[in-house]
Amino acid sequence: MAAPGRGWAVPGALLLAVLSTSCDIPTQVPSFTTEWQTILLSDSVSTGELLPDNVRLAEGGGFVVDSYESSNDVRLGEVCEFCTCFQGPIPELEFLPYDWRFKLPPRLLEASVERGVAHLKVTNDAGFDVLDDGEGNLGFLIIELVDLRTNSVVRSQLVQQSFPQGDSLEISFDLGGLTLGSSMVARVSGRTPGTECEVELTAESGFKVKATLEDLVAPAVRAVLVDSDLFIPPRDFDLPSEVASRLRPGDASVFLDVDISAALPVGTEFELSVAADPTELFTEHAALYTPIVVPATSEELTLRKTFVVDVTTLASAERLYVSTRNRILDSPIVTLKGGESVRYRITLRAEIPTR
Repeated sequence: MAAPGRGWAVPGALLLAVLSTSCDIPTQVPSFTTEWQTILLSDSVSTGELLPDNVRLAEGGGFVVDSYESSNDVRLGEVCEFCTCFQGPIPELEFLPYDWRFKLPPRLLEASVERGVAHLKVTNDAGFDVLDDGEGNLGFLIIELVDLRTNSVVRSQLVQQSFPQGDSLEISFDLGGLTLGSSMVARVSGRTPGTECEVELTAESGFKVKATLEDLVAPAVRAVLVDSDLFIPPRDFDLPSEVASRLRPGDASVFLDVDISAALPVGTEFELSVAADPTELFTEHAALYTPIVVPATSEELTLRKTFVVDVTTLASAERLYVSTRNRILDSPIVTLKGGESVRYRITLRAEIPTR
């Protein structure tokens, strides 16, 4: 982020007054200049800083979800309620349909996938070969990608092979053209041929499922924003002595010019505070404490406001502190397409006496 400007323009009249050896006349009406100013803060927040972890901007536009892994344990009783009743040979039984939700990185709710792959790894911890009874009888598993919004099957694979205890099945699905989110599940169903030999099942018998999303590219993502996404670090800077000594109540006037350019799909409140002591920021003792509301907008919106700074709190101050507190006003769930940003430029200017 850009650092605040440190340039000071000292007017010629003020410079002459500093160098002159002539005496001050106490009753003289002070003369003013409007040439003194400096940039307190120049900063911005862009799309890349609004994205959740594991999500980044793609070169040329869009978003990339880096490899993301999630796992879960599925008990045998969840897919075959009668299986846990047996302590001996298991008869041929149906596996009940089981929906396993794909998990996206935290705060990422949905991604319209242009390209990407989901890898499913299912490990057999059931205690027996669930697809081969050892007598030539095979069962089967059907793994489907189902969109719950339409209850439609968008991808499907059939597994019909031996699947011994401790082994893993690995299945991959092309996600291109799909919308990945809470409505997309991996549904597993099938049939076990049972066993000829005795099997001792436990409450832990079942399957381990691990899903890995790899190289997902999406033109847009739906995500949850939080206030900290809009954080801008506080600033402080030294006042030149020739300026600090002239910030006298009744003699000096100080203004803050705030320029905000925003293109955010959510309304925000930008709280701004300036003080001579960091403990006075955002309190009644601050030289300035004001909120600025920035409405949601799809196209860039520019706001310019000028505020009067309370000079009485700056008397004899050698340093100024400026800080912001930003919060989201609308629903924090937004669709990001790239190009979102908010830029701040805060300039301090003053009319100060030449003596």
